[in-house]
Order: sequence, then C-alpha cells, then structure tokens
Amino acid sequence: MKEYTIYLRHGNAKPYTIGPYKTITSAKLKLYDIISLEIERKRPFFVDNDFFENKYVLGSNLFYMAILERDVTSW
Repeated sequence: MKEYTIYLRHGNAKPYTIGPYKTITSAKLKLYDIISLEIERKRPFFVDNDFFENKYVLGSNLFYMAILERDVTSW
C-alpha cells in the first residue's frame, strides 16, 4: 500500500508537508489547487515531479513543490 504527501518549501525557508493522502489522484488535486493559487497571484514555482511541465527553472527563491510517495505496511 502506498501513501502520498506534498512537500513544500518557500525559497530557503524550512520545508513542510501537507498530507497524508491515500491516492496519488487526491494528492495531485491538492497540488493543482496550490498551483492555481500561485498562478493567480503571479508567483513563480517549481514542481519536482515527472507529470508536471515547469514554466520556471529551479532556483533558490522559487516555491518548491513535490509529491512524495512511501510504502505503508500494516502493523
């Protein structure tokens, strides 16, 4: 079984995560909500996942986002 989280970092600030999500689809929906807000506010960002085509090049002052995946087992 897999579990997903969204990793976020604003520039050089301390990173944080949002989640967990049970499916990749629910994590992508939340990520696209965050992206649409950044586009609306005209702020540059970088998504470090293969499914997303970035408009900006990764730099030190960008809002960095990535969906992370891990295996979860039962107790």
